[in-house]
Amino acid sequence: ERAIANSDEYPQTRHNLALLYLQRGDLDGALKHFERAVALNPDFYHSYPYMAEIYRRKNHPPMQQEYLRKYEEIRR
Repeated sequence: ERAIANSDEYPQTRHNLALLYLQRGDLDGALKHFERAVALNPDFYHSYPYMAEIYRRKNHPPMQQEYLRKYEEIRR
C-alpha cells in the first residue's frame, strides 16, 4: 500500500495487493485492486481470471462471463 501511495502506475502492484486481499477472504477489497490493475492497463490479462472467480463466488454469472471473455480476447 505504501508503494501505491508513492506511485500508482503499475498494474502488477495492484494485482499483487489484490492477491493478498483474496488470500484473506476479502473479495470486495481484492476486486477493487484487480479493477484498478486493469484500469491502469486493460491488456494486463493476469487479473481477469481472478475477477471472474470473484464474480462466480458472488453468484453473478454475467460479470463472470464478461471477465472470462476479456481474458480470452487478450490472450489470443
